[in-house]
Amino acid sequence: MGDIHGEEFKGPFLESLAETEDLDLFLIAGDLTDGSEVEVFKNILSLIERSLSCPIVCVFGNEEYEQDRASMSENDGTVFLDDESVRMEIDGLDVKVVGSTGCLDRPTWWQRTNISGIFQKFNRRVSMIDEMLSDDAFTILLLHYAPTYETLVGENERYWPEMGCRKLERVLLERRPNLVFHGHAHRGTPVAELRRKQLTLSDFEGDERTVPVYNVAFPLVGQITVVEIDA
Repeated sequence: MGDIHGEEFKGPFLESLAETEDLDLFLIAGDLTDGSEVEVFKNILSLIERSLSCPIVCVFGNEEYEQDRASMSENDGTVFLDDESVRMEIDGLDVKVVGSTGCLDRPTWWQRTNISGIFQKFNRRVSMIDEMLSDDAFTILLLHYAPTYETLVGENERYWPEMGCRKLERVLLERRPNLVFHGHAHRGTPVAELRRKQLTLSDFEGDERTVPVYNVAFPLVGQITVVEIDA
């Protein structure tokens, strides 16, 4: 899940959390707070940690400002990934989780105005995520921004480049992680299956497994997204 935005969706989120049982792994796709309020972030995270016994992995959203992330991650109960990866054993399965805020094809006006080198930063992040996805482990990619436009359908198309990254979609189709989760798009599409275009006979050869991408923004789906896998 993602996009609780402090008190805005805290109540219904906690109701959904209380109804969710027997989880093996809990993923947070950013924006637990608004305006980078550190204590609100820590409070919601503490409520999550007290409610669950499974591992928790969290990435930061655009509402968690970079200068505050060190303070937000001062605890031992959650694994924070900021352009990083972690491997863990989940119910006997070796799982690699790659985590990042993600990238935008067109940085927002605020980012272009206030963050020097933001275009280069996003391009470097695309390459970094590509590299972290380059092994054969059972891999989950956890982001805040959408790594495809497919799960942005429902948002104003004019702003898709400022909400997601089509460059990352090409990475997903090449690396094909097993599961992809993101938030941010409150009026988008809950799930999409990415597949390569098959234009020639050679395109039909080999493993053509699709890449499932879940938009877990709480304002969109209204509950915690639970995915069962048979690995």
